[in-house]
Amino acid sequence: MKKFLVLAGVAVLFFGCAAQKELVKTDEAALNSAKSAIAQAKTDIAGAKSAGADVYAKDLLSSAEEKLAGAENAFTKAEYSSAEKLAKQASETAKLAAQKAVAAAAIEKAEADILSAKEAKAELVAPELMQSAAEYLGLAKKSFNNADYLKALELARKASESA
Repeated sequence: MKKFLVLAGVAVLFFGCAAQKELVKTDEAALNSAKSAIAQAKTDIAGAKSAGADVYAKDLLSSAEEKLAGAENAFTKAEYSSAEKLAKQASETAKLAAQKAVAAAAIEKAEADILSAKEAKAELVAPELMQSAAEYLGLAKKSFNNADYLKALELARKASESA
């Protein structure tokens, strides 16, 4: 009976340690994954700021920063899955903020280009191009309002080119 208890104790200790090691490996992988996602979110937010999101997409930038703060808070509580999820959401929101900012700046540039062309009396020399520029600008604004920032950027660039 004593041998059985000793063997059972050794088996429990051995298998318990193996399970503990597996748990530590899982936690370490989750920790590293969350840490990586948080670092990526910080990079994406910095990119959005450099694209002008603090001027053109304040709402999205603030949302990304709030999600990052939540991710960092969850990370400090060792809630790695939640931290990773929030960090990934922060990254996606920051990327959208950057797209919105770039599109907004392109629309502003197209408006300025069209105004400059009008001041230079381009409507007299190239009325088709001026009409085209105005149409592209209108479509760019519509796409922007529909949150299709990549299409808005493309159309705004065409408007500038036509102007």
